[in-house]
Amino acid sequence: MPWKPIAIFLSLATAATAQTSDFGSGGGGVGTWSTRLSFGMSRTSNINSGYARAPMDLQDLPFSFALESGEDSVAATRTGVGIATAGTLAEGGSARTLLNLSAYRETVILTDSHTELDSGDFTLTSLTAGVNQSWFRLGDRLTLGTEATLGQVFLGGDPLYANLNLGGSVRYAFSPGMTGHLRAMREAQKGYDDRADAHAWRGSAGVTTMLSQGHEVSASFNYAEGSSSEDYLDYADHEIALRLALAQPVLGASVELGLSADHNHHARNAFSGGKRDDDTVRAEVTMLFDSYDFNGLVPSVSLQGRKTDSNIDNYDSKEVGLELGLRSQF
Repeated sequence: MPWKPIAIFLSLATAATAQTSDFGSGGGGVGTWSTRLSFGMSRTSNINSGYARAPMDLQDLPFSFALESGEDSVAATRTGVGIATAGTLAEGGSARTLLNLSAYRETVILTDSHTELDSGDFTLTSLTAGVNQSWFRLGDRLTLGTEATLGQVFLGGDPLYANLNLGGSVRYAFSPGMTGHLRAMREAQKGYDDRADAHAWRGSAGVTTMLSQGHEVSASFNYAEGSSSEDYLDYADHEIALRLALAQPVLGASVELGLSADHNHHARNAFSGGKRDDDTVRAEVTMLFDSYDFNGLVPSVSLQGRKTDSNIDNYDSKEVGLELGLRSQF
């Protein structure tokens, strides 16, 4: 297998809650905004496999690049910058309305010499705007939610596709120490130029519980399936994710451990023209230094690792990342 990538991510984040997974949950009253800024740098050996994972939350129908170099892989350095913000538009005793906005841009510098390729062709830009509505019932034990998001994605400075996401969610507290959730999304994509229209279903089911020692454990199953008239856009993704938040701080920091296993199937790949199956394992350790409060800013450090094995060797990869962040409430 070719050279293995190593990635380093640096981020400056501001969020209204301590956990990034709760970003945009609101609850601070009308006019309250939470904002997250990110800056990321990564080294990859295989830019022609597309943007499978981006620092900001892009929809994951795969991209397809028409590489004419005859090379199986093209090494590159990627730099991404993004902003996501969520504001409470309305909040009553049993309902809340949130506005979500985001922008993300990723640029690429090709580190291999390919005269027929231009780094600018890989520049990716994403813009989204959406509204989330939540209703609280049964003494706040039950939360019902709906969401609608419009997005626009550009590649190489040209429009690639526009998308609409519609979804709903249910969250229920079975007991003070156990909560379950269900979420389903439907996405429609309108492709530009020679990109076909596509659509996708996404779903998630999970449970969070508190152990007797005070540790918090979460388990979830995530599913996505996309289809189009062009089979290179057809895929199915299944993921099992586990998370453990330790009850006691370590070195003055709250510690959270994450582990996930993912199987991704593509109907066709760009190298052999046949099917592609990827198996990916990810691990992450996050430390949030709550005791170091710099005028409302709390630092965090995340160590991340990822390994992908594919039936097509050109998609095999290993990645190690470091993320530094600051989170605040305002």
